[in-house]
Amino acid sequence: MKKKTKIIWLVISLVVFAIIAFIPTPAALTGAGQIALAVTAMALVLWITEAVPYTVSATMIVGLLAVFMGLQPSLEDPTVTIGTKDALRQALSGFATPSLALVAGGLFIAVAMEATGLHKRIAFIVLDKIGTKPQSLVLGVIIVSIILALFVPSATARSGALVPIVLGIVTALKADKKSNLMKMLLVTTVTSISIWNYGIKTAAAQNLLSLQFINDAFNVDISWIQWLIYGGPLAILMSIALFIIAPRVFKVSEEEYVSDPNAIKKELHELGPVTANEKKLMVYSLALLVLWSTEQLIHPIDSTTVTLFVFMLMLLPVIGVMGWKEVEKGTSWGTLITFGIGISLGTILLNSGAASWVSENTLGAIGVQHLHPVMMTIVLSIASILIHLGFASATSLASVFMPIVIGLILLNPDPNFNPVGIALIQAFVISFGYILPVNAPQNMLAFGTGGYTAKDLMKVGIPITIVGVALIVILALTYWQWVGLI
Repeated sequence: MKKKTKIIWLVISLVVFAIIAFIPTPAALTGAGQIALAVTAMALVLWITEAVPYTVSATMIVGLLAVFMGLQPSLEDPTVTIGTKDALRQALSGFATPSLALVAGGLFIAVAMEATGLHKRIAFIVLDKIGTKPQSLVLGVIIVSIILALFVPSATARSGALVPIVLGIVTALKADKKSNLMKMLLVTTVTSISIWNYGIKTAAAQNLLSLQFINDAFNVDISWIQWLIYGGPLAILMSIALFIIAPRVFKVSEEEYVSDPNAIKKELHELGPVTANEKKLMVYSLALLVLWSTEQLIHPIDSTTVTLFVFMLMLLPVIGVMGWKEVEKGTSWGTLITFGIGISLGTILLNSGAASWVSENTLGAIGVQHLHPVMMTIVLSIASILIHLGFASATSLASVFMPIVIGLILLNPDPNFNPVGIALIQAFVISFGYILPVNAPQNMLAFGTGGYTAKDLMKVGIPITIVGVALIVILALTYWQWVGLI
């Protein structure tokens, strides 16, 4: 996007803010809620158009909330204003949450993977065992994606680790960079990363953001193993669908590449023997997996505390695997800033009543809150998928959509209704960013290699999305009811 176009969209976003902020406040909406909606609308324009970087939009959100919400009447005592200091405190409240700390810990562990090169060894070992036939390579990429999702709590980091490996495989197999083999493996890579975002609780930032809102609204903690029980089957079935679809969409002929089993062995051999730091990181990673999966089962320590404690060990002399300079250089600090502000904005939308007001006057106006839980799940899922087409970040989508979903769910008067289950399923669907390159950072990272086009991604993304909706319907009618989620 040209600089002039970006400036135009920036101006439009501020005009949208001003219009919503200064129109007469609707009777059922608080002043603070109106400002929260105005800021959210501005953020939506910025996020969809990418007129400014996400970190810049985050600072704009903080500044506007602090000033304009601070001038609004207090929710507790309408005779006094909230005050800019308290408004600023609310705008920065997301930085004092366990969810942000867990995302930070996850990014740090991703740095450790990069520093030691362990991710490469894992990938080549798996691919060496699987083989070099097209369908075998697809299976190998999916398996590697699953393994990394267990240990690397960042979709972008996993993409950054896997994409260079895929490029290396294609080169080793003497295939052209415009070949169907390249397209198949890159599209499989980014799609499988998105799938396992919702298969594992700690795999993506948007999961933790959604859980923060669910916990705030319903005072319920979802453990690592509970998330796996609920979301794992959907991710497994989607992986099977990807395994079937990708090789059929991108038909790879024998002439496209040299199917040499020794090519992967050569890549593995060039990594050399396993280093001491790799061995230590293996131990730490396995310890993390065991502690995450046994949370609330055999020990009371939450996932965030476990992650930060293990990260502390990784930094210590002798037993550590890296130094702080590597962490400082390799961490996406902008991601943490955006995530923290996203939590703050979503929390303000909930606490000010803005989310409930939007829910009641949009989806609530057509009676979605009175639908059977299964029908509500389907309608909300389709709405989320359609809205996601305009978003370049699932985290941003979660910060806006999840509070609205929760606001809608709270309108349902049925005592037998399980609000947590409906909200959790929507947390899964937020990761359905399969169709466009701009729908997820991992898509854009791989797209930047020039190895596939937007049309190539859609060839797999649209069928996978349709399969996903069908599976949500099937699981909502069967498995999720059996395990008490719906």
